[in-house]
Amino acid sequence: MAMVAVTAALISFFAFVIMRVTTPQMTTLFTDLSLEDSNAVIKDLERQSHSLRNPQRRRPIILVPKDRSRGCA
Repeated sequence: MAMVAVTAALISFFAFVIMRVTTPQMTTLFTDLSLEDSNAVIKDLERQSHSLRNPQRRRPIILVPKDRSRGCA
């Protein structure tokens, strides 16, 4: 039973490491936009096929992959 637990822990650890390594580094593109402005920016970025993230719904912050941040604006 202990071998199964150790194996599961190792698989979980390596899965976590692989996910962290393959996830792109995100950088801030815009902060403190109005709701209308943030929606317009998000629609435009989605139209251009940019991946983005908006982690905080209360205070809009739009994050894009660091390697693509120069081509977004």
